[in-house]
Amino acid sequence: MQFEGGYKYPSGQIVLILTIIVFIITGSAWCVQPIGFFDILILFLTLEGTVLIASAFTPTGLIPPPKKFGGKIK
Repeated sequence: MQFEGGYKYPSGQIVLILTIIVFIITGSAWCVQPIGFFDILILFLTLEGTVLIASAFTPTGLIPPPKKFGGKIK
């Protein structure tokens, strides 16, 4: 269990990676179709809100990932 010092779910890393993806999506949308600042801001905040809501829930029954690279990808 996480509170007993076991495997800790990497929620901070996941949020950071997804936030970078949100920046890329928002920047790509603005490059394809230049729209106003507030429209871009609304798009960014909507996507970021989805990331934050999704990261609020951690899966149950966590086990540490395998140490080998192939196992981590699988």
